[in-house]
Amino acid sequence: MDAMNSETKRDRLIEIGEAHLPKSAHERWRQLLEPAVYLEHAADGDSTVGYLGGEAFLPEEMAWPEWEEYGPLTLWATIDCAALPRLDLDLDLPESGKLLFFLADGQLWESSATPIGYTDGVDHNSHRVVYLPEGTPVSPRPHPARLHCVAEAEPLTARIALSGPWMPAHAWFERYGDSDTDVLAVLEGDDFNIDLELWGNAGTHLGGHHFSLQNDTLEELVQYGVFEGEDRGEAAVTAEMARWRLLLQFFPFADTKLWCGDYTHAYWFITAEDLTARRFDRSILQEQCT
Repeated sequence: MDAMNSETKRDRLIEIGEAHLPKSAHERWRQLLEPAVYLEHAADGDSTVGYLGGEAFLPEEMAWPEWEEYGPLTLWATIDCAALPRLDLDLDLPESGKLLFFLADGQLWESSATPIGYTDGVDHNSHRVVYLPEGTPVSPRPHPARLHCVAEAEPLTARIALSGPWMPAHAWFERYGDSDTDVLAVLEGDDFNIDLELWGNAGTHLGGHHFSLQNDTLEELVQYGVFEGEDRGEAAVTAEMARWRLLLQFFPFADTKLWCGDYTHAYWFITAEDLTARRFDRSILQEQCT
């Protein structure tokens, strides 16, 4: 999809704000929204930007990513950076090359629950993001035999759309203060938040705002994945959260063949510094369930 054409289309999240908020708040609401690259199953005729599942293409010298206490990781998604629509995101993705997302998806565990997430101090080896620059020699690699559920490649297409903050009232208060009490009341209301969830926030996308199912996903990641449960205080957590960017948010597609267990909602985050350095191997994954 052409990025410029997508910019001219009226975004549903802007319309939601205009439907619920007083006119004086419309521009401020738009300023809270961030563009993201939304990923969807590709239909016939759609341009393809990557795949869920499918065959892995890896350099000959690269071992299949593995978690020693679990076994081989599952190839979750492959993204072709050169095929993505371009827009000013708060996410400086490479202009070419491939991103491969691996995770321990639960199929080798007795429970169907996924063994990822940091509220219990899980090892960082439960996931891996591999970046292969354009021109890297690769060849098809069979999945390890222990992975009994290997989904056929599901082509993905992409579109640019806006994403909204997970807690809009909190985001409004942080930026504008509490003087607009009537606006804050709307942003905290069920009608507004149900519309927000139904129309885009709870989707699969690169960049933009993350949408948490329970507690703030990024805050959990910082407290348990970065600080490893040590109490550093609210100021330190807030400062550390500011360093991280949402790389990929995955919410299960209704008809995906991936082994999603009971509730794989996966969030890969990366610091701004590691993104600039293309250190995708330092990305951290957090998971939540419904």
